[in-house]
Amino acid sequence: MKNHRLLYPLITFFLTHSIFIQGQVNADFTMSQQSGCSPLIVNFTSQSTGDSLHYMWYLGPQQGTSELENPQATYTNQGIYDISLVVWNGTSRDSTSKQLVVFTKPTANFSVDNQGCAPHLAQFNDLSTQGSGQIVAWEWDFGTGEIIHEKNPSKTFSTPGKYNVFLKVTDVNSCFASINRPQYIDVIAKPVSNFTFSPASSCEIPAQITFSNSSNGEGALTYAWTFGDGTTSTQKNPVKTYNNFGTYDVNLKTTTSYGCDSSISKKIYVSEVSASGKLSQQGKTIVTNDTVCAGVVDFESTTTGTDRVTWNFGDGTSATSIKGFHNYTVTGWRTITLIASYNTECADTIEWRVYFERPLANFSLSPAYSCKTPVLVNFTNQSTDDVKWTWTFPNGAKVYTE
Repeated sequence: MKNHRLLYPLITFFLTHSIFIQGQVNADFTMSQQSGCSPLIVNFTSQSTGDSLHYMWYLGPQQGTSELENPQATYTNQGIYDISLVVWNGTSRDSTSKQLVVFTKPTANFSVDNQGCAPHLAQFNDLSTQGSGQIVAWEWDFGTGEIIHEKNPSKTFSTPGKYNVFLKVTDVNSCFASINRPQYIDVIAKPVSNFTFSPASSCEIPAQITFSNSSNGEGALTYAWTFGDGTTSTQKNPVKTYNNFGTYDVNLKTTTSYGCDSSISKKIYVSEVSASGKLSQQGKTIVTNDTVCAGVVDFESTTTGTDRVTWNFGDGTSATSIKGFHNYTVTGWRTITLIASYNTECADTIEWRVYFERPLANFSLSPAYSCKTPVLVNFTNQSTDDVKWTWTFPNGAKVYTE
């Protein structure tokens, strides 16, 4: 291309003076784009008619002039450009002009808190600046298979790792710009908190509990213990003494050097268990060494501070209910036991030794027979384990004796 400062007067001369020497020419051209976004590359194609044509293009202040039949020019600044073409031959000249509109692209940019602990809630803020037109569309791609079209979206990254961020903005003139930040979001795994303690529970005070910390995580770890009685510790493996009975919620919070944390809670039982309960038959309380009739016996545990009771009935059977009944069908001594326990570690036992009897009816008479009447017969009770008797005779008479 030639310097437009030297050729512009010539173009002006051609546009303002007519030269008629020979055959008529007609100036015309097309542009590959009549408007577009910078940097805009435009191909100009002459559609002029006439013989032995010469060309003079004026393409813009920065682009200058061209004598090519079909030139190309690049436009980096926004504005409206007057594009002119002069064609001539030895006998005729013609010219034409058209306008080219060039828009400035927007500039894409954003901000976000790009590091956090899983699950990380990232709030994206669009910082893009507009070009020639207002930005009207946004396209966010986080490499997770999801495209978001909000201006300022939020996104939760649940899985630890690094994530790409791509933003494309488009304005009213369909001009767009994009920005890509590879592996920009850094989602850090939370630590895993865990611990064990020994003994698992205690039945007496003072109770000394040793804690074993098995937490793990990235970087250096710090620990914060709360023992459920107002005391705390930052040791990795503390030892704690409880001076009162009770149930204690122990919490361990583990924090990494990245600021990520997790917590876990477990219960510790420092318990005093004292078994208590009662046995009864037909509303009458049974105490140890009592003698009762074989049959149904009611039982009930009145123990407090326990989470499990076991009744052993002395005949090979047992129950874990707090209250109920049991049927004894065989006579003899039975030892009935109530075991009250708490968290399987603490237990207390009480027992009743009870004799179960069942009377056996039997009697003798004398004389056993007689040949004359009236006859006096003596009946002798030979029953065992009996406390009451009822005699019934053939004539319907009954005799009750205690």
